[in-house]
Amino acid sequence: DLTLFWAIDGGVEMIKLFIDFGVDLNARSPKDWTPLSYSRAKGKYGATEQKGIYPEDVLLYYGASEVGSGPEALGTRSPRNSFNPTDPKFARERGSYQTPYSEP
Repeated sequence: DLTLFWAIDGGVEMIKLFIDFGVDLNARSPKDWTPLSYSRAKGKYGATEQKGIYPEDVLLYYGASEVGSGPEALGTRSPRNSFNPTDPKFARERGSYQTPYSEP
């Protein structure tokens, strides 16, 4: 399987790290899985700091475009674009963990 699958399991920051090192977002595994097909099977992150963010949306934001033939979706598919840090509403939608702290 692809090394990027580990990053998908690791969360948004791990995906960004792999992208910074030049990972191929449209690579295919011997089983014809791509990062997008794997992330769709995974569903959304459950960790508090990334609650509601779908790895599929993170990959699409950074330019992934190819969906392989497997695996079947095990989790919930992204109903909307859950990852867009350039959108001013992004931090507010995610909750206080991303809202900048006010000055004391």
